[in-house]
Amino acid sequence: MFTLTVRDHVMLAHSLPVPFFGPAQGLHGVTYVVEATFERPDLDEHGW
Repeated sequence: MFTLTVRDHVMLAHSLPVPFFGPAQGLHGVTYVVEATFERPDLDEHGW
C-alpha cells in the first residue's frame, strides 16, 4: 500500500459592511487546515 498525505492551511478574511451584522461588520477571519490522503495498492510501471 502506498499513501501520500498533503496538509496545508488557508487563511480567509472578510467584512460585512451592513449595519445589520453588528460587530461582524469589521474585518474578521478564520484559518482552515486542509489535509488530503491518497492511497493506492501499488505503483504503475513508471513508479508513480
